[in-house]
Amino acid sequence: MSFFFKSIFSKINNYKLPLISGVLQATSYIPFPPWALFFCLVPLWFFWLKSDFKRSVIGTLVCAFVASFIGFHWIAITVHDFGQLPWPLAILALSGFSLVANVYLVFAALTWRFLSIYIDNDFSLWLLPLITAIFMCFFPSLFPFHFGYAWIYAKLPGAQIGDIFGMTSLALLTLMINFLIFMAIRQKKYLAYGLSAIVLFITINSLGVVRSQFLPEEIKSINALIVQANFGNLEKQMSLHQSRFREVITDKYLKLSTNAIDKWRSIYPNKNIDLVVWPETAYPSYLDLKNFNSLSNPLNTFTKMYDTSLATGFYHAVSNDRVANAILYVNTLGELADEPTHKTILLAFGEYLPFSETFPILKKWMPMVADFVRGEGPKSRIITGLSVGPMICYESLFPWFSRELANQQTNLFINLTNDSWYDDVFEPNQHMYITAGRAIENRRPVIRATNTGISTVIKSDGSVMSLSPRDQEWTGIYKVSYPERNYQTPYQKWGKNSFIFILFASTLLIVIIGRLKFN
Repeated sequence: MSFFFKSIFSKINNYKLPLISGVLQATSYIPFPPWALFFCLVPLWFFWLKSDFKRSVIGTLVCAFVASFIGFHWIAITVHDFGQLPWPLAILALSGFSLVANVYLVFAALTWRFLSIYIDNDFSLWLLPLITAIFMCFFPSLFPFHFGYAWIYAKLPGAQIGDIFGMTSLALLTLMINFLIFMAIRQKKYLAYGLSAIVLFITINSLGVVRSQFLPEEIKSINALIVQANFGNLEKQMSLHQSRFREVITDKYLKLSTNAIDKWRSIYPNKNIDLVVWPETAYPSYLDLKNFNSLSNPLNTFTKMYDTSLATGFYHAVSNDRVANAILYVNTLGELADEPTHKTILLAFGEYLPFSETFPILKKWMPMVADFVRGEGPKSRIITGLSVGPMICYESLFPWFSRELANQQTNLFINLTNDSWYDDVFEPNQHMYITAGRAIENRRPVIRATNTGISTVIKSDGSVMSLSPRDQEWTGIYKVSYPERNYQTPYQKWGKNSFIFILFASTLLIVIIGRLKFN
């Protein structure tokens, strides 16, 4: 038995550097303070230096697995509660996700190891952050896991340059600071490289301060009411309220909304609430919208009585047997303000079963997994005279999605989500601050309504206004300022293409010079 434990300890000791790097990465990501943000990859790069191809793959997988398993442990909760799978399968799903979530690091390790054989050693070291960044940009990911967002969470002013090349560019700059610290230790030139890391950090933040002085002018605004009724898992509400669960939920949203507007009007009698926002799936009825304008329902009555517009999550009965997770828009006349928005990026195991389109038998094996209609992609909508960019749940995590909405000349974003399927700390904070990245990249405010928290308004500089409490009923009225519709950030114009060009050009230059030196 002692031999067995010694063998296990020996194997762990052989991979202690990537193990340490994985822990450092996970504990420097939201909601942890970014204490190791600028040196978390140093142990992994040292491991690459002294490893062959096989050992690099195994060690980097260990690093990626540990980072994802800690940072995204809430996925097991989601699969269990949302996907209704038993805990053993939920843990298995988390483990599978953790193996592939950051597998771009493995490809980066292999590519660097291959190139280092053919070019000068000193130049090969400079490829470490560049190759890591390239694979980070190109490798598809279910959830973006890079360090640009940690700058927002830490309230570092450098986050403001995210509207130039995107939040991904901040991830590369973070890698560069990691690299300078790596070189300081590797070359034992602590003063030269250490000072360079400090200068780079100060420069990034100084540029962010300067950039923040040139934000678009926001001369227009609306008064928006966000309602958080604290209804989470729909199945739990069904079991709690039985057949009346739809009426109970709708009545609660209407009561909270009317009370908030009545109180507002008693204080500001000459000011109106322009837009009321309820979160994802807030209206739990399955609606067929063909005759919506001619029907009398609580939503029509509410918007007409209070002369306000409403955006709410609901279930759109697209056909007799297919439903979409959607957003409904109702104007002050109680009529549809625009076509509903269908969620495009569906949640695996919660809203669709992966590979079920290729292998339909999977749906018969796991009928408990929902099968929602997929939306047509990012499309702006018009409500209360504004062009809004709707994002349902984790669609706000993907830069391309919000960028496309912004390029449709939207005034602001609305993000309707339900974070009750997750843990109370990690996912809600990760989701909110990653969404703040979309506000910075496109300089559009985000109205964020959730079922159980965190609800708020994110300003165009990425700062968050007052936050709703978690797991409590709450309403919040915000003055939401927004830029002109035709305003474009550099990121909107260029996307990440120019950033990727710089990455490739720098890498190619180093390879060419390093190859010449090698010969």
